Parts: sequence; C-alpha cells; structure tokens
Amino acid sequence: MTTTPPDLPDQWTIDLHNALNLTILTLRNNDNEPCEFGFLPLTDPTSPDRTIHSLNEITDAQLRDSAHELIATYFKRLEQLKRNIAAFNKAVPDRAELTTRLRRTVPDCRIEQKLNRETPTVDLILAATGPAAGQLLTLINSWPHATTNGTADGITLALDDTVTLTATLDQRRAQDFLTWYRDHSHGLEIEFDADSVSLSTGPDALATWTEDDWTKDPTVVFTIVSAVETALTEGPDALRTQLGQQPEPETAP
Repeated sequence: MTTTPPDLPDQWTIDLHNALNLTILTLRNNDNEPCEFGFLPLTDPTSPDRTIHSLNEITDAQLRDSAHELIATYFKRLEQLKRNIAAFNKAVPDRAELTTRLRRTVPDCRIEQKLNRETPTVDLILAATGPAAGQLLTLINSWPHATTNGTADGITLALDDTVTLTATLDQRRAQDFLTWYRDHSHGLEIEFDADSVSLSTGPDALATWTEDDWTKDPTVVFTIVSAVETALTEGPDALRTQLGQQPEPETAP
C-alpha cells in the first residue's frame, strides 16, 4: 500500500508558477530535480511565483489540495515503479548472464536498463554502430514477436547519422525478448571485424567468411545474414546442416 507523506519530505520543494489563469506546480526532490508536474486552472494571474517548503505555507485550500495530490501522485508512481522493477527481476533473474551473452552475439552492443518514470516501467535499450547495427537488426528480426521492420507494439527502432541503431523495448517486450533469447541464442558468438566474420558456440567454430569471400562474390553477405538467422532461431546443428556440415554428436548422459 502506498503511503503518502502528509507534507513535503525534508528539503523537498514545490515551485508555484502562474501563467495566465493557470498555476503550474513542480515538485522537486532534495537535489532540486523536478519529479512531478501538476496544474490548477482558474487561479489569480497576478499571484507571484514562489517556492514552498511546507504545505502549511499555502493558505488557499484548493491550491493546498492540488499540492498534496501532486505529492501523492509522485509516491504512487514511485511505488508502482518499485513493483515493476521487482517483476522484471523475477521474470529475468539471469539478466546479467544474458546481457553478457548478448555482447558476444552482437559485439560492441551497448545495453542499458532505463527506468521510465512516466510509464512507470523498466525499458531495455540496445544500441550498436556500423556493422554491428546490422547484426543487432538481424537478431531482433529473428525474434518472433518483432515484425520485419521492427515496429511491433512496444518496440522502437531508430537509426541516426552515425549509423547507430538504437532499439528500445518496453518492459513487457524486454521480458519477452530476454526470455526468448535465453532459450534460442544457443550460446552463439559472432566475431565481426573489417576483414572477417565468424560464428561459433564457445570453442566450437561454426563458420568463417573473409573479406576475400565477399569481395569475389558480394552475394556472400546474404549467406552470412541467413547463417546468423538460422543459428539464432534454429540452433547450431541447423546451421551445420545448412552449410553441409555434420551435426555435433550428442553427449552421453
């Protein structure tokens, strides 16, 4: 149950700013950072702007009620955010291991869990630049919940002028993606540099292509993309079969 403080916490303030016949209320924490905004219409436009440190400083009952509601809204949002963080941690308890594996699958991938205080939820942000951006897009499009252009509900893709692809997944999609990745990544590692691409699962090499390969035959690029998608969605043995190799023998129990 959310407990709303009866007054402003110590060193917290509310700024009151009048514009036309509207009072804008801004709740600030003890670091003077804005936390919540509220509005009260039909107020006296001649009232001076001021900063209050206690609700007792507000003599107008309607304005005082609005200030108290502002505090209550913030702490309700904070409690909901805490519950969502706990739910995310419960759904993906191995997120540290999964993000480490993601960085092996997409080298140089930047991974961030960001608190979205507006929602309030936990967003997952994945970003990669240059060739790694193509690998990240291939990975996302290998995920059944994504569409071919990555615009399914809860997924946002942005490509900037530095050829950096940024994928933002809301909490529901982030949990679904990491759960899928846990079960379908098969420990795949991709090494990509200026003159070669190699796929492996730990010490076991699956395939390697060099700059000579795609220089002689540019269509090799499509082979590489297809190989990555097969390895991610169907596993190493499916890729071995696709490449005409023998599947890895099963280990006796």
